[in-house]
Amino acid sequence: MIRIADLAAAEAIADPEIRQMALQRITELSEQGFSLSEVGEIWIVEAADALTDIEKRLGVPVRAYELIEDHPSCISTTYVLDQAGRGIEMFIPKSVDLQELLAMCLKGAS
Repeated sequence: MIRIADLAAAEAIADPEIRQMALQRITELSEQGFSLSEVGEIWIVEAADALTDIEKRLGVPVRAYELIEDHPSCISTTYVLDQAGRGIEMFIPKSVDLQELLAMCLKGAS
């Protein structure tokens, strides 16, 4: 998984749609007076990631998402981690070969 911790890391994302969504999230936070590191994290799933590794990195089961959205090149899932609203947004490129994860996400997004 790739961790996006700041604007520079977001600008380096290869997929243009995912890059734009990450930049948008960081900009929205900044406009509200927050930095990404203050309120959460952005993760991008890679082809080599196993479902158990993803859950270990997230610290929550992948099915515990708060919001899921289907985009042309990826699926985004949002996880709320605490009462203060700290959370994680995970982007799952549709090109990754994690059929169980993609199927679960697509089912939840429909």
